[in-house]
Order: sequence, then structure tokens, then C-alpha cells
Amino acid sequence: MPLNRPPSIVVIGGPGATGREIVAALRATLPDAKVTAAARRPAPDIETVVLDVETPSAEARRELKRFDLALVALGPFHIIRERAHHLCIESSLDCVDIVDCPHAARDILALDPIARESGARVLTGMGLNPGLSTLLLDLLIDATQSRAESVSVRLFAGGNEPAGYAATRMMLHQFGPTVEEYRDGEARVVEADDREDNATYQFPGINGRVPAIHCTSAEPTLLAAARNAATLPKRIDYRIHFQGMTAAVASMLRRSSSWRGERTTSGLARVFLALHSMSRSKAGNFSSSMMVVDDGRTKAWAHGRSVFGLTAGFASVVAAHLLHSREDIPPGVHAMSPGVISSEAARSALASAGIHIEVL
Repeated sequence: MPLNRPPSIVVIGGPGATGREIVAALRATLPDAKVTAAARRPAPDIETVVLDVETPSAEARRELKRFDLALVALGPFHIIRERAHHLCIESSLDCVDIVDCPHAARDILALDPIARESGARVLTGMGLNPGLSTLLLDLLIDATQSRAESVSVRLFAGGNEPAGYAATRMMLHQFGPTVEEYRDGEARVVEADDREDNATYQFPGINGRVPAIHCTSAEPTLLAAARNAATLPKRIDYRIHFQGMTAAVASMLRRSSSWRGERTTSGLARVFLALHSMSRSKAGNFSSSMMVVDDGRTKAWAHGRSVFGLTAGFASVVAAHLLHSREDIPPGVHAMSPGVISSEAARSALASAGIHIEVL
């Protein structure tokens, strides 16, 4: 049953770059809600509660019980994994996350038994990819009414967009020799290949083909766990275009991943952030992003003002749906599906959040 009072929402990791976007998106989507950030230490310019998921305490659990919903935006997820979710479940608090790491996604899915026992609902992979990309996949399947052999998921990240440390660190982390794709009902690890014919892509509205760098995704793990393989394409692969990053730079980063540890990657992330900040206003840079799901005949794509904006908009729409339709979703861990929120309901709500979707 929907709440009969304004909801109280905590954004774990709210002071971060993505977290701030989510706080703003929640306030726009749910203007009556009280939205608070949570972090290890107070932030000077945003209302914050102190919460350390690395060393959870009885006080932290009591603090979380004050809220109606948590949104987990604490990253990078390949380091944080499922710790914040575990704390929410122990507090019987529903949560939504924007997980983008397949290893973390598997850890979160494994929490399903204790989530059901505590009565908590965990909606995982509700960001850009997975999340918005999964919605686009559903819209594509609905439009074509047939099972495709292969589907391409492509992201265009504009060069004149904000950037954040956790997102940059995750981006560098995934430039490894292997990536995860969806193949025949399973998440499969395959050799990364930026030399294939599909290593460039023609995005709608963008002049010419641009480099499309092979990347990993948490979506295959979530699809394999939550969907009937017969309703999905046989193969889904994932590539991204970072405006301003050449294929040569991507190749260098991939080769260097064999010796790069987390400390080196952390330092490299800060270098990339500084370079991005200096080049953001370069002529020709876009200040918007686009996600495309393409089966070679039909495209479903979403465009919005930034990668963070697309992530935050989708997460806020799902959070609002969970608050309003909580009794329709059973306790446990759920990935994006029409059973969580219908494709058309999500599409309509996203339009109100400034995310425009087309299927052609």
C-alpha cells in the first residue's frame, strides 16, 4: 500500500558525483519526499547522515530504519560489492541500486534468501546499464515480436559531460583482456576485441561511424538469473564510445590492465578526471548521451543530458514506482523486468524525467 505521508529516502553515496545527480532526480520525481545523502563523513554542502558500510553497527541499522527507501549509489561497485545492500536488508529497508559490475551483481543476487526472510525488496541494476538498457531491450523485443540472433548495446558518452571518480575508476577497471556478454542464456566471459567489424558504430543523429570499445556489463548476469532464455536474443554484446577517447588509447589501457592494481587504477582515474575537466568544453564535444539497443533491423534508443542524468533519471523513476507499488513486488532480490515495472509505465515516467525513448 502506498505511503500516506511524504516518503523519506536515503541515497547511500549521495555526496558523490552520481549520488548528487540521483538526489536531484529524486527531488524532481518525488517533490514531496525528504531526500538525505549518506556517507562515511558529513559533506559540507548536502544534508548527510554518517553511515559506514565497511564497519556496520547497530547505530547504523537504527539510522536506516528511519527511512522508507534506500538508493545505493556507493561505488565503485567492484570494491563495495554487496555491503550496503546487506546493511539495508538487516534493517528491513527496501533498496534500489545502480550496480554496474557483474561480480557485485552476483553477490547481490545471492542475498535473495535473507532479503525474503527480512521482508526487504532489493531492486538491482536500475541505472544506465543495466537498467535503462534492459528496458530498451524489452521495448525492442516487444516491437519486433521475434527472437533476434544478436543484439548490440551501444552507449555514446559525450565529451562535455560531468565525470566522477567512482565512475571513472570503474571504467578503467573494465578495460581488461576479457568482457562479459550474454550468450545462449548465460553470462559468458569472452576475449575483448576492439578490432572486429562492429568496433565502430553509427549512432542516430551522429555524423559518421565512431569507435565502439568492447566493454563488460552486469546485465548478462541479471538477465541469466531473472529471464527465460527463450524470450531473449541468443547473443548480446556491449560497446561504448567515449567522445575524445581514441581506439588506440583504449587498446593501451586494455594492455596495461594486466599489471595495474587497484592503487594504480585509483591514481590513473584521478589523472583521467583532470584531463576530462580540462577538455570538456572542446569544440565538437556533446553535452548529452545516448543508449542504443540494435538488432540490425530495429533500434530502441534513449537520449538525455548526460550519462549521470540517464542513470539518475532511471533510478529515480524505479524508486518512485517501488514506493507507490511496494505491495505488488514480493520481498527478495529483483532485476529489471516488466514484473518490476512495465515497459510502458517506465517509458512514460522517463519522458517526464527528461529521458526520451524512440523505437524505429
